[in-house]
Amino acid sequence: GTATIEQPEELDIKVQEEPLQCVTGEGIKLGSLEVTIDSGGTGDFTVELYDKNDALVITDPNNNPRIGVSLGTTVIFDQLNYGDYTIRIVDANGCETIEEATINAYTDIIVELGGQAGCELGSGIMEVEADNSDPEAPIGTGDFYFAIYPYAAPFDPDNPTANGWHPGE
Repeated sequence: GTATIEQPEELDIKVQEEPLQCVTGEGIKLGSLEVTIDSGGTGDFTVELYDKNDALVITDPNNNPRIGVSLGTTVIFDQLNYGDYTIRIVDANGCETIEEATINAYTDIIVELGGQAGCELGSGIMEVEADNSDPEAPIGTGDFYFAIYPYAAPFDPDNPTANGWHPGE
C-alpha cells in the first residue's frame, strides 16, 4: 500500500509592538510585545523572548519562557525597554519559528543626527538633537542623556554618565 506523510501548516503569528510612552506625572511607561499564534504547527507551544545579545529576557512576572501555549492565546511580554528582540516559538514536534520585533522609543520624539568626521581617533563629533513632534505631548523636563545603540548597559539614574551614556545640553 501507499501512505502519505503530511506536515502541519506553517505557523501564522501576529506580533504587536507597543513603544515606550511618556505619561504626564508618571514618567516613562515601558513597552510591550503581544504574540498570538493564530494557526499552524502542532500545539501546545513554547514562546520565548530574547534580547539583542541572545539572552533570555527576564520578565516580571517571570513568564519567559511561556510553556503550554495553545492556538489563539496571546502571550504578553511587558516592561520592555526599547531595542530589538527575538521571539522563538517551538511547537510540540520541536519545529521552531523565529520572529523579530522592535520596541521603539517614545514616538513623539524626533531624533536628528549630525556630525563631522575627524582624521585622528577620537576627534570626530556626533550631534544628537531631540525635538518634540507634538507640542501637546510631554517630552519631559530636566537633563537628557544619549547613548549609541546598541549601548553597553542600561541607563543608571544614580550614575547617568556611566556605561557610555552622554549628557545633553
